[in-house]
Formats: sequence, C-alpha cells, structure tokens
Amino acid sequence: MTETFHTTIVDLYLGEDGALDLCWTKGLGHARRCVPQSQVRRLLTRMQDVRDAEQAHDLARVQAARLVASSELYDLLDGPERALAQRIARAEKMGVPLLVAVRALAQQHDALREHPATRMWWQLLSFADAEKHGRHRFAAVLQLGPRKSVAPTPLPLSGLRILCMAFSPQDVEPVLDFEGEEERFLEVLAPFVQVGRAFVRVVEGGTLEDLTKALLLDSYDIVHLSGHGLMTSQGPRLVMEDDTGMRRRNPDGTPADVSPRALIEVFRRARSMPAIVMLSNCHSAETRYAMPSFATEMVAAGVPAVLGWTRPVRDDHATEVASDIYQQVAAGKPLPMAVELARELLRRRETGSSQPSHTWTTLALVTTGATGVRLDSQAPPLPAVIDTAVTYQFLEHSRMRVLRRGFVGRRRPLQRLVRMLGDGMFAERDGAMPRAVAGLVVWGMKGVGKSCLVARAIERVRQHDPELGLIVLQGALDDMAVAHAFQRLALDHWGDAKAERLLASGKEPVLLRIRRVLAHWRNRRVALILDDFEQNLELRRDGTSCLRPYAAELLGTLLPACQLGRPKLLITSTAIFPVPGTDADALGEVRLGPLEPAAVRKLWMRGPPSGDAHIPVSLGQWESLAARFGRNGKSLSWARDLLICKTSEEIVTIAGQAAATVPEWEPGDETRQTKQDELASLFLRHMAYEDARASVGPDVHRFLRRARVYEVSVPVDAFFDLIEGLTFDLDRDFVKLANLGLLEVGELDGQRAYRVSPLVEPKFAAERPAHWHGIASRYWWRAANTGEVSPSARFERLGYSWRHALAGRDAQLADRAGQVLRVALHESGFYAESLQRAEEHLATLPESPFGALWAGEAENYAVGPTQRAHELLQMFWLSWNGTRPGLVEGAGARTAHEQEDTSSPHP
Repeated sequence: MTETFHTTIVDLYLGEDGALDLCWTKGLGHARRCVPQSQVRRLLTRMQDVRDAEQAHDLARVQAARLVASSELYDLLDGPERALAQRIARAEKMGVPLLVAVRALAQQHDALREHPATRMWWQLLSFADAEKHGRHRFAAVLQLGPRKSVAPTPLPLSGLRILCMAFSPQDVEPVLDFEGEEERFLEVLAPFVQVGRAFVRVVEGGTLEDLTKALLLDSYDIVHLSGHGLMTSQGPRLVMEDDTGMRRRNPDGTPADVSPRALIEVFRRARSMPAIVMLSNCHSAETRYAMPSFATEMVAAGVPAVLGWTRPVRDDHATEVASDIYQQVAAGKPLPMAVELARELLRRRETGSSQPSHTWTTLALVTTGATGVRLDSQAPPLPAVIDTAVTYQFLEHSRMRVLRRGFVGRRRPLQRLVRMLGDGMFAERDGAMPRAVAGLVVWGMKGVGKSCLVARAIERVRQHDPELGLIVLQGALDDMAVAHAFQRLALDHWGDAKAERLLASGKEPVLLRIRRVLAHWRNRRVALILDDFEQNLELRRDGTSCLRPYAAELLGTLLPACQLGRPKLLITSTAIFPVPGTDADALGEVRLGPLEPAAVRKLWMRGPPSGDAHIPVSLGQWESLAARFGRNGKSLSWARDLLICKTSEEIVTIAGQAAATVPEWEPGDETRQTKQDELASLFLRHMAYEDARASVGPDVHRFLRRARVYEVSVPVDAFFDLIEGLTFDLDRDFVKLANLGLLEVGELDGQRAYRVSPLVEPKFAAERPAHWHGIASRYWWRAANTGEVSPSARFERLGYSWRHALAGRDAQLADRAGQVLRVALHESGFYAESLQRAEEHLATLPESPFGALWAGEAENYAVGPTQRAHELLQMFWLSWNGTRPGLVEGAGARTAHEQEDTSSPHP
C-alpha cells in the first residue's frame, strides 16, 4: 500500500430486534438495506466454522472455511447494487488503495460491546477477492461508534513513544520469550531511536499496579502488553503477575486474572490515553458465544485502537507482527496501512512452509476511528532520553562484563533490583515485608550472569530516570580508583562544581572526601556498583571470607550514606561476606544460581542470531547438556554459538571425544565451578579449537596462549608483536576467533577491542612469559602517551604498563612507568596508595634504586619519618652517587619536591 488511501464508510446499525440495517454513507448503496437475523446468524456460523477448522489443524478445511466466510462478508457489503465492487474499481482507477471502514452503530453506546459486527472477522473481508485477483485490492477496519474518520489523526509529538510490559508468572507454562521480543523491537526501531523519532520503555514488573504507575507518570502513544491470555466462562482474561512474580490470586487461592474492566480502569486513570494498545496475547480479539472480545471491550470503553489475536498465536509470529507495525508507524504510515503491511509480510513468511498456520488472518484491529493515527513530522520533538546503547557503553568502558543482546531469564531477581533502585525497599524473600536497605549484594559462581543482571537493572531504571548517576568500580579497590570514579560522575556527567571542589581537597583522606560528596548528593539518584568484589575479600581456610581493610573502610563510608539517602549500592561477588559493625543489616542479598529451566529452553528456541534454524540438537539433548554445565549462562551461551554451525553427526563425535575423558561426577558436582571449568575445557574448548585450527591454522593455540597476557580488551594492533614466528594473519583471522567465542569483544577509544576469553585460557601460561609481558607493557605505554587521552585513562594505562613490566621483571620499563605513577599519586595526595605500589615495586625488583626512592618517599608521607624510610632513601642516594652500578636512566633524577613533571596526570 502507498502512503495515502481512499476511505469509504459502510454503517451496520443494530436494531432493537437484533437485525442489522446496512447502508453506505455516500454513493451506491446509500439507501438502508435490512440484513435479517437469519443472515446474521449464518455469517456468525461461518466465523465459527473458521474457528473449528483452525482448532482441528486441518489446513485444507481452514482454507475452505476462510474462503466461504470471506465471500459471504463480501456479499453482505456488496449487495445487489454491487456497491463494494464499484468502490474497489473506482479506487483502482484513482491509483490509490481502498480502506473500507465498517462502522458498528447502535442506539445505546453500551450495546456496541455485543454488536454482531464485533464477532465477524473483517480482516477476512478481502481474502476471497485477493485469492481471485492474486493481490489485496483493499483493506477493512472495524470501527465502533459514529465518528466520521476520513484522515489519520496526527500524534502529539514527532516521535513514537512505546511502553512495553510483559507478564509471565513463574507458575504458568510456557514461560514466554519476552526478552527476545524486546530485542526485536529495539532492532527494528533502532534507526528511529538514533535520530530521536522513537523510544521504547519497559515496565519490568508484570503486575497491574506496575502498569498503573508507569501510565500515571508518563504519556505514551503505544502500550504493548505481552503475556498469556485465556477465555473463561466469565469472558476473556489476561494472566498477570502478583508482586511475588506468581499468578494473581484471590484470598481463597482461585485465579484473579485481569478482566477487561480492570484494565480499562488503568487506562482511564492514565496521564493520557494511549492511541494504540497492542494485546499480544492469545484470544485477545476472540469472541465466544455472545461474550465480547477483550479488544472490543477496550475500544467500547474509549481506547482509540486495539490490536489483538482471534486465536492462539506463536511467540515469534506475534513478535514479528508487532515489530513490523511499530516500525511502519514510526516511518510515518497510518495505522491501518501499517497493520495491513504486517499481515502481508507475515503471509509471505509462511509462503512455501510445509505447515503454514495462516496466522496473518487472525490479527484483528478494532478502533474508534478507522483511519487511525500517524506521526506528524512537524509536531514537537520527543523529550531527550538515554539510549540503551549509551548505558551499556558506559558500563563496558568500566570493564563490567555486560550483555547487550541475548539476555534471558532472571526475571524475579531483576524485578527486585529495579525496585530497590527505585524506592530503596527490599524483601528477603517473596511474601516477606520489604525493608529499607542501602543496597544489594548479588552473589553466585562465575558465569551465572551477576554483572549482566546488574547492568540490565541499571538500563531499566535509566529508561525512566535518565538523570540516574552511575559510579562503577571493578575488581580490587583503592583510593585512586574510588576518587577517579566519583570524579567522572561529578565532572564529566553532572558538571557539579561543588562535588569537584570536595573531591579535589588533597589535604583530606580520600574516603572523607567521598563521605562529604555523598552527603552533598543525598537527594540525587546514584547507583554505585562494586563489580567482582571478591577481589577485595580474604578467603579463610574454613571457607568463610572477610573484608580486606580498605574494602571494610570503604563500605563503612558508603553504607551509611546509601542507607539514609537516595544513592544505592550494588555489589557483585562470587563469595558472601559479613559486613562488620552497625551496618551489618544494611545490605540485602540476591543469590543467583543456575539459569531457570525455562530460560534454558528459550536459548534453544531462539536459534542463531539470524535465520530460523535451531541448533542441531533436540530440546532433550540441549537440556541434558545444560544440566551437565550446571545451567551456567556463560558456558551455555558459548555452547549455543558453537553448536549452531555443526551438523548432528559432528556434535555426536565431539561429545563422544569429550565424554571419553570426563571423570565420574559426585552428586552436587554440577553446581561446582571447577567441574564446569573442566567440562568447558573438555567440550567447548575442544570444539572451538578444532574449528579454529581448521579455519585459521595450526598456530592458533600458541597465539591465544600468548594473547592471554592482556587482562583487559585491547585493539588489534596490540597483538601485532605477539605473532612472532607464527603463521597467523591478524586482519583475516581475528573476527573468526571472536565468532568462535575464543575472543571476547569490547571497546577502547572507540575501537573494537579484544581479549582471550577466560573460558578458553583460564590463565596466562605462554612460553617466554617475560617477553610477552614486555610487549604488553610497551603497548600500554604507547596507549597512555598517544593521542588525546584523559588524565584518568592515562593513569590507568600507565598502571597496566607498570604491572606488565613488573610481571616480566623488566626494571627499565617498570621504573619508567612507575616514575609517572609516583608523581601523580604524590601530587594528588594518595600517599597510602603510593606506598602500596612502591612496596610492590620494591618487592618485585629489590635491586631497583628507583624502587628504593619511591618506597622511602611514600613511607615518609603515608606513615611519617621512619628508620626504614631513611634507609631506603640512603640506598637510593648511594646508588645515584655512583657507588652502585647499573642505574636506570632518569630514576632518582629528582625528588617530588625538586621538579615538576608537567606531563604527569592528575587523578
């Protein structure tokens, strides 16, 4: 269909005796024609014939029933005057598509709910004509009420505002793939999101109360509701969740599913009525006996347009149709045209299928205005929102392992995190009374998706609150890392001059500065993330863990501020730990175990990122494999990617080779990290390396062992010197290794960056380790001193250069990087951090004169003048005066008081 259409209106007026009067508003057929009750009953019988044929899954019978129903609907409107045929011919001559607006009218508005026209499938009206002519020559829309709709109503803004809410109670099967649905929406709307012509917000909770709150706070053009629908003896219902993630129930335990009346009340109380409601549920447009459909009830109560399905529909079909409609409306097409195109695209997808479902004929549109709505490019723009990609980019820059695509499961933990970030309340278990907390600890074994869950929660909250501030700290913590993270939010994102002054107060300890800044931010929304926090714990022999001194001091600063103010703390850890002192109960716990069985099934159902084929194993085999991997998300994701390109025979061979060396497992081994690592090495590593050797060459294993020297992602040029003596083409082979899951992909300075997956090579164990550490050290030195690098990024990269130099026992490289670190730490007042690094430098390189200088000077400032500091400085001066040979060039050329290094970074 083109972007314009000709609308013609036919009225079906319901008389008190149940008969219909039919008339066209203009031209032929303008005179009223009575449609007797017998003809109405026959038409309704034809609709039931279609429904019965579909339920019998007899495709020939379905086709025949639809043709009969379509022909009789056509004859009803056409009449002896051939009114419809002549209108089609006129539109053909004009060169514009025809939209037939079927208006259901009655003396009493409430009677529209039970109008016979609402039980006739007008989406079938053009079916027989299209079969005869080989194309769709017109479309039909059912309108309730007398509104004269000849042109689409413009939406208030020049962009599309979409609100999505999925409901999938834990105790109702099957669990729906609402995560995949959301990803598809974002994919097709991405061009419009990028230019500010659309945004998608998600209500993470699946309750009626969550929907009410979202609609009270903001206005939307489209509300998309996805979940289970059913027909009951009382009418159609939506199977929504309660506040524990289970099916809504009455006090006596009977289901309390959502009726049309209950949902209508939510929309009536909304800040503004949405123009379109999509009920992406089974039976949402189905009428049974004399009961109105959910869609009809909504429109009769005042919702402008409702889309629904007249029978059960596959998850993927419903997703594709909704995606197509939203994309077309965002592109400027009127709603009826967008719906007609979506039906046509769905019909084409089924062409040639051995078992077509003809789902395209079951999509129904009911409106109060047949011509629908369209975007107006001259209308005011959308409000500024934070793109999902921006949030993930920030988190990835902080080295969190996040998942932009492919997130699955974890619905209940995600809901709890989102709620805590919203109102600071947390319930230890479903059904318990919520309590105010300072934050949450998300803990579980490696690979279960702790960081991905936290990232997803942050992204959800920022959709509704773009001003949410983010502070991300990853791994081992120290004053420098903490100060940098707070400065990044204060300076780069908020431009908060007062916070900047507080953080720059070098005379005060860093954590006292942080305490003052958090007091200043008491009423601002801030999420503080401590990722991989286990690196700040001491594991005891009895298996328990305790906080290292700095981590304990940091939590002592953060927890009171997060308990009393709006900032909230999120910690991910593989080990649980007690919080000492009065803050012992300030943190709630979210324990993340294996993926839910339903999430494992979703991974199997999705197949590859493009195409329709599933991985070439049965669902039972996939579930068995998942159980062997402890349903660990990271391992299963890798397995899925590798299995996609295999044949069934290859998989059997590989599994047999791996199984031959798998030891006997004891009960409970499937939840132990060591066993999962063992399986990964025996099955996944074996399969990935076999593929890599076949496509890249025999040197791939040696290269990956060398490349594991980098702990963080780096661009391709960082690996050039690692292919020494190998037959390996970086430009040609790098993407292959990433596609096989051997390399993880990240970003550095706007470039794609890589590191070897720890699943592939758990540790760096290459031959000649000092040589490769030297290469890595020199790369990070260049990265720190090339181009426009921020002071904090330069300091971080110099730190990497210094650590690689220490690991390679290269005194010259270590002293060069350490000299810049020493000046930066000293000038910023990070004396304890400087001493800690100096001690590490000296312990690794005890003969380094610069190490003695650094350690002596740092101890003087961090502890005070000590005998040891005096001896270390004496050692340095003796070496500098020539009594000790082999001085490193530049080491000790000045103390911190003698010169200024203008190139040094200021953290």
